Amino acid sequence: MASLIPQARLQQLRQTAVRTDDGVAWRVEYTYEDQPGVFEARATGSAMDVDAVMAAVDALLERIGRSERTFRLAPGRYNNGEIGVFVVADANRFPEVAWRLRLPLLRSPSVANLPAGVPTAAPEPLRVGARPMPPRPLSAVTAAVSEAAQDDVAVATGPGATAPMSLLESQFVTATPAPNGPVDRPADAAMKSLINGLRRSFGAGRLLQGGRWMKQVRAEPPAWLSASGDPVRIFYEKQETLFRKGRIGWGALVEADDGVFAPGGDDLPGVLVYSEDEHFDARPAELAAIGARLRELRNAGAAGGELARFAQAVRNDSGRPLGMTVPAALSAREPMLSSFIAIRAHLPDGVLAGGWFPVLIHPSSVVPMIMPSTFWPPAMLQAWNERRMVL
Repeated sequence: MASLIPQARLQQLRQTAVRTDDGVAWRVEYTYEDQPGVFEARATGSAMDVDAVMAAVDALLERIGRSERTFRLAPGRYNNGEIGVFVVADANRFPEVAWRLRLPLLRSPSVANLPAGVPTAAPEPLRVGARPMPPRPLSAVTAAVSEAAQDDVAVATGPGATAPMSLLESQFVTATPAPNGPVDRPADAAMKSLINGLRRSFGAGRLLQGGRWMKQVRAEPPAWLSASGDPVRIFYEKQETLFRKGRIGWGALVEADDGVFAPGGDDLPGVLVYSEDEHFDARPAELAAIGARLRELRNAGAAGGELARFAQAVRNDSGRPLGMTVPAALSAREPMLSSFIAIRAHLPDGVLAGGWFPVLIHPSSVVPMIMPSTFWPPAMLQAWNERRMVL
């Protein structure tokens, strides 16, 4: 309440524990402009039930005629992700602001009726290896691997690590520089303009038409995938989340099944490098060059060395790379390496004919989604058809 402008001052605040039919609850008593108020919130250890507190604050704001309501932001995945952040903001304006800034909001009494298209996230318990961590410099060990869909994350400590890592990550901590050093490419203003144009056009429409659009582009698993235990199948469970809440960034091809480069019927798998870092908005060719370097390292078959072992994971049909951080020897900006499915209905003319493409990224999925070409702006389609989106 103290964050309101103008401030709403509460007096005589008092908090006591009381026994109820459901157990122990916290009773909060206060006075606002000489009018007493009280609410109870179930006790969870020494804390209070979050939704009950938010509902009580909203009820007070409504009673005093204020337009603000309480919103809760989803916690970050790692580094400086907060456990819980609350915002008291104008309920008539903040949903649009949250959507424009791509702020994921936790479902709660305050945001249960947000307009369709506003990013939301259901509260989930933090898993080992995905809890908030202190920040680490870019030159240190790579950040924790994105949270996997399976609950098989274990904890290990790599050389020089300052925070827990998954066992998968600990195998790829890199201190050996890549041949010729990290991959760098100059900025391309045209590519930055293309990705920003897509964000504007798709974002504006998704807010109002996300449900209808999703029905038009929803894909079903191909027969070869339905009959196997391939881990990339998680994409089909997460495709609606990716489409309706995902952020747009560049992804660059590393390797894919040969059939996807020619007309055909089946949707086929591949491996890509992607990033949400705005540095790559103007440098998708840098992502593609990282992919090319990984192919070179793998094909060279060099024995030993962390980079060589990482490169061998580029194509692993038995396990497939999922949400692996690219070693700092290739890029200090920590792009991700992951498998993907090339949905033919999402590709221009049903063929993967470019070196990079826009992808939808969401924390809940280790498999990105190629943005359906139906939503690409004309300038992006023209660049694709003119082969300007290749190295």
